[in-house]
Amino acid sequence: MSGWPFQGSDPSPLQRPRVAGAIAAGIAAIPAAALVWLTGSARMPAQVIGVPEWLLVLLSIAGLAISGGIYGSIFLRAANDRRGGWLFGLGWGFLTWSLGPITVFQWWIGRPVAVGEHAAWLLAAHLLWGLLLGAVFPLAQNGVKRTIENAPSPREQSLQRRNPQGKAPGRYRRMAGGRDA
Repeated sequence: MSGWPFQGSDPSPLQRPRVAGAIAAGIAAIPAAALVWLTGSARMPAQVIGVPEWLLVLLSIAGLAISGGIYGSIFLRAANDRRGGWLFGLGWGFLTWSLGPITVFQWWIGRPVAVGEHAAWLLAAHLLWGLLLGAVFPLAQNGVKRTIENAPSPREQSLQRRNPQGKAPGRYRRMAGGRDA
């Protein structure tokens, strides 16, 4: 670990689930956003909030990616379970739906964001997102872990730049060979 924040540092154990959660959530948000877009369910929330539909969909993908990082921070190893992770993801999708468009936005604007069939499509999109998040998270976690573990530390990179051949300097070779100078 280096003393300056801009030089980089070795990753902490909690960085892996956060990064994996954000990656998995970003991947899972694309089909969910497509479902909202294709059913026209983005139109009503966009009008209520006062932004274009495409911007609402992009903001939703970004918000879901952040939510995926939080998911990884909270569930840690439990989210990485290949057999039961989908259930955690499904529950997290329901929680983000109930907190996001249902609670926070209705409180913020003072009226429902979506009603009727469009509200049901928003629920379906969040559940699909959560299901995919739970299914993709172990794969993303494995990829992030493999990448972080294989990546050299900043100190190792610095040493490689200084001595690309990996040979010890001459004075060390003499000492290692048992010869006196």
